[in-house]
Amino acid sequence: MNVASSIEELATAFADALPEAVFSPAEIQGFLLTQKKDPSKAVLEVGAWRDGELQKKQLNKAEKGAREETEPNGGEK
Repeated sequence: MNVASSIEELATAFADALPEAVFSPAEIQGFLLTQKKDPSKAVLEVGAWRDGELQKKQLNKAEKGAREETEPNGGEK
């Protein structure tokens, strides 16, 4: 296996682990910067990162909804 095909396989595995249109390029780049020396490790750890970030997004959405329900005018200023 040559280096190019290995990189392509890592890229495909990484992309397949992420849902479409959920994470911004900046969010993905932030994760990749923590793994910039080890692309194989990035592929191994992207699932755990994805799950944690999705959980944070759900909590933030729930908190925002709760604030809007309790604030006058639906939380608008």
